[in-house]
Amino acid sequence: MLVSILAVVSFILVARQLGPDVFGIFALCTSAVLVIDRLVNFQSWQAIVRFGSELVDENSKKYVGLPRLVAGCFLFDVMTALIGAGVACISIYLLGFWMEWSADTRFAGAIFGLVVGSKISGSAIGIFRLLEDYWGQVYVQVAASIVKLALVLVGVYLDWGILGFLAVWAATEILMQFGLTLMAFFKFRARYNLQIFSEGVGLEAEVIRFMVWTNVAVAADLPAKEFDVVIVGLLAGERAAGVYKIARQGMALVGKVSSPMYQAVYPVQSKMLAKRDRAGAVRITLRSSMLLAAVSAVLVLLSWPLLPSLVPLVLGSDYGAVWALFLFAVVVKSLDNIFTPVHSLFIALGYIKANLLILLVANGLLLVGFWLVVPTSGAIGALACLAAQAIFVLCSKIYVINKRAF
Repeated sequence: MLVSILAVVSFILVARQLGPDVFGIFALCTSAVLVIDRLVNFQSWQAIVRFGSELVDENSKKYVGLPRLVAGCFLFDVMTALIGAGVACISIYLLGFWMEWSADTRFAGAIFGLVVGSKISGSAIGIFRLLEDYWGQVYVQVAASIVKLALVLVGVYLDWGILGFLAVWAATEILMQFGLTLMAFFKFRARYNLQIFSEGVGLEAEVIRFMVWTNVAVAADLPAKEFDVVIVGLLAGERAAGVYKIARQGMALVGKVSSPMYQAVYPVQSKMLAKRDRAGAVRITLRSSMLLAAVSAVLVLLSWPLLPSLVPLVLGSDYGAVWALFLFAVVVKSLDNIFTPVHSLFIALGYIKANLLILLVANGLLLVGFWLVVPTSGAIGALACLAAQAIFVLCSKIYVINKRAF
């Protein structure tokens, strides 16, 4: 939560400093990097947790095959990161050419794309979770976020332009990625008394297949995760992309309200379903949704009178007219939060393939909606498409649950 808050504050400061049009270019560059990272990042952390758990025998203190698995995943991270860096550089340069950015801005954006080459921490995150040492990861992420915020404040004081802030984002991302990797390797050696590369490097075919399929699942949700910012920029221009990016950052923060509920209710639903108590699982789902509805109502009621004054005060007068857009974003995400327990129930019931299929169809429809609505309606049209997508996903899951489970 603290990392998310620091990230939002940093974005707000940059948005205020650069203004809507230039911040739109900044938003497109940072979002393009995240899109490419999601495409080439094969979720090695999940493979380490999934297969590494089977290789850990705490009773006999034997960990045969674990170093080889981690080393293989790390090498996979490095290879995909390097490929992603090349793809990101070319993609951002072509994006800038299409949107008629200046030659200097195109070049700076392309160089910024190289930051994808530093995204090698997938295996490190897997180590943290395998060790159940979540604080080590949090410490590094918080430290990097604080450094980023401090550098952003320096940039605001010195009146930097977009190039300076892109450099800040790149430097702190590299710092975080290498910090996570070094910290995880150190903890791995301390816990298991083993070097990462003590058994060589290699991955079984089963592990590679697992990583490919998890990556497909992540890629299926790309239209609603950062790629939407790029699409809004292409269809409605940089200003719309910048405003939409800020709204999405706010939505991500609002989404943190439901995260503890998901983590709390999912295990309860799973246990009830394991005991064949489906009525109990539905009951806890409804009660959780009612609690989230009350919290969401309070959040919306507070935002309504505050945003008209807060938006121009925090972001500057250039953004004063878009407070209604930010309120709409809060409403959309708050409504989505209410039904978080339904999504956890769907997964607890084991409908993984159905979940992927629903996401593919919903995001396909989302792209069509963007194409039809965003060119004329801009960022608010994009938010309306997100709301429609969330309703489609919810209704589809309720239909599948009713048909299969009851």
